[in-house]
Amino acid sequence: MKFLNIKRISLTLITLLLLFSVVGCSNKPTEKADEKKPEATTIVDREGNTIEIPKKTDKIVSISPSITQTLIHLGLADKIVAIDQYSAGLEGLPEGLPTYDILAPDVESLAALEPDILFATGMTQAESDDPFKPVRDLGIIITYIPSATSISAIKEDINFLGKMTDTSDQAKAIVDEMEKEIDAILETYITPIDQETAPTVYFEIAEAPHMYSFGTGTFLNEMIELLDAKNILADQESWVSVTEEAVIAKNPDIIFTNVGYLESPVEDVLNRKGWDVITAVQDKSVYFIDQQSSSQPNEYIVEALLQMAQAISPVEIDEEN
Repeated sequence: MKFLNIKRISLTLITLLLLFSVVGCSNKPTEKADEKKPEATTIVDREGNTIEIPKKTDKIVSISPSITQTLIHLGLADKIVAIDQYSAGLEGLPEGLPTYDILAPDVESLAALEPDILFATGMTQAESDDPFKPVRDLGIIITYIPSATSISAIKEDINFLGKMTDTSDQAKAIVDEMEKEIDAILETYITPIDQETAPTVYFEIAEAPHMYSFGTGTFLNEMIELLDAKNILADQESWVSVTEEAVIAKNPDIIFTNVGYLESPVEDVLNRKGWDVITAVQDKSVYFIDQQSSSQPNEYIVEALLQMAQAISPVEIDEEN
């Protein structure tokens, strides 16, 4: 699968904009005197704001790791001039890029970069105050992309990034490949079953004692449902805190964890006091799902979907076909 061994898409050369000459008053009329500078093209961004499409994207700032990953995949890595602290270290980025705090950026140094556009996550406005407003007030184009809650929204985000950076063809290719790989995963691993006997899943994104997971209205819940399984927290919405007692009471058949900051997250789950009564623990059906691909709402969720499918419905793959 292409997303499992990504190759950078060739960068499309951005068409140079024509410069219109400004002609002073003269008794001799010329054609240039009557020419008008074309109006800026506007678009509604993913948060509902009307913004301009930049005339060029030679300098891009990305304040979101999921956005940064897609920009790299679009072939725009060499145009990225600054990133957020969580994007640092992503494969494909130039070395030595300045990094900024998502919630408290250094406005002066950021503005000094003179970016053509700044992409920010909607989470920057989680506390109602917009830390990037001073940058926007300086005339820099800023667009906000809220964290996608569905696979459909992820596809729309990718196409939006393509439109804003003159890489629409590359964005469409990414979405098409994403859809193709999802279909292949479902065709390979999923056999329709009676929902009464569908396996139940608990997906942990923060470990005990301060456990965190999710309910409906999230792309991860949609992925579980695509795999003909049931999220034990589907009766709740969005991202939720969880108690150990609640997980034990729900008794999941399968447990996923993407807690990447533990040395052995699977062993952590298997060895928790009192969890030995859970079916998933008894059957050792506890699996680590890649933290990056399961946490970032972009095209790389197919990697997490494949890992989840292999755990839920293991099948023998004929390597010759």
